[in-house]
Amino acid sequence: MYSPTLIINSLIDFSGLLMSLQGLIASRIFIKSDRTNKRFFSYLFTFLIIFWVFSLITLFLGTIPDPSLTIYSRISKFIYCVSVAPVMPMITAQLIARNSPVKPVKLTRNPVFLAVILLWTAFVAMLITAQFTTFIYSFSPDNSYHIGPLYFLLIIPPALTLIISLVTVIAWWKHFSSNQRKTYALALAVPLIGILVQHIFEGVHTITLGTVISTLILFVYFLEEHVGNIIRHKASTLALQMRPHFIFNTLTSIYYLCDQDPDLAKGTILDFTNYLRGNFTAIASEKPVSFKDELKHTAAYIKVEQVRFKDSIKVTYDTPYTEFRIPPLTLQPLAENAIKHGLEPDRAPMKLTIRSIKENGCAKVIVENTGTAFSRKDNDDPHIALDNIRERLKITCRGTLTISPREGGGTVVTMTIPD
Repeated sequence: MYSPTLIINSLIDFSGLLMSLQGLIASRIFIKSDRTNKRFFSYLFTFLIIFWVFSLITLFLGTIPDPSLTIYSRISKFIYCVSVAPVMPMITAQLIARNSPVKPVKLTRNPVFLAVILLWTAFVAMLITAQFTTFIYSFSPDNSYHIGPLYFLLIIPPALTLIISLVTVIAWWKHFSSNQRKTYALALAVPLIGILVQHIFEGVHTITLGTVISTLILFVYFLEEHVGNIIRHKASTLALQMRPHFIFNTLTSIYYLCDQDPDLAKGTILDFTNYLRGNFTAIASEKPVSFKDELKHTAAYIKVEQVRFKDSIKVTYDTPYTEFRIPPLTLQPLAENAIKHGLEPDRAPMKLTIRSIKENGCAKVIVENTGTAFSRKDNDDPHIALDNIRERLKITCRGTLTISPREGGGTVVTMTIPD
């Protein structure tokens, strides 16, 4: 008959092993460009996998009262304890390296990191001592595991490490974003709770379970940050994809307007400035912007194009619903696409309509133009980046982008953004 503690520990070990395997696989798949963090999380989850495997082996061997297995139980127990030793110093090192307000960071001279290394050196020293004494833990000749009177000493290094890291986070509190504060507070609180629970229910593996949960919390936070960086990079790419001939033609138009219509020239300069400001502001934007701001940016772009093409572009705004947010640089490229592919100088003026409505709990933005209908090959043009917009809508706000031909000629592009 297995004891309740053995059953609980087995469930904890299997759960921890599965979570660590998932973390290792995810770190190898989803982190591609950041080699430092890819290596960090790969090592971290590998240590945890080794820990859980040998923890399960130790549990299994402990159920067999065979004197010949005592040496294997002792080895397995030692590996299982030593393999988790690097985890907390690595997490502390990552905390310091990524968030220290003092740059550059030199871990070998950082007092917090050196204190943690000292604690975990003492932890490993205690484990080595336990192989030759009975004060911390021991195995009897019949392969039975026994906790010694000084076993509580093994809890001191992880507890002090967490407390030191938590104090460090508090000291740097004003330098953290709200998301960072929540992440590190939770990542440090969970193992501390695990220590408290294991102190109350001696023998239950809650400390190490808390450690792997803490690691997963940090990993999820990093993935969110990593995805955010990708989105910002794509927004930056769009901002920098202003067509050279568009800039050249605009400046040329302004040059001639200075003599022909100085007031219009001044207005065009202001519109062009607002357009450029909107583009470069999007580079630093981390979150969706208000539709009103994106609409102003788009309107500035369209005004510049109307000056260049005079009466060839007729624009209509029908936007009664504006209380929602969209990723930056999504509406303006759609208007640019409509003008570029719908404008035909030899035909009647192109009509461009921008509408926004709320329908079935979703915000919908419709960009409709007359003229030539959209074709799939246009989507390969790097200046349009419609696939980029579709991907950013999906990642940022679970939105969608659909493209369909307009009845009578032209194209209808619809962005749908759930509330």
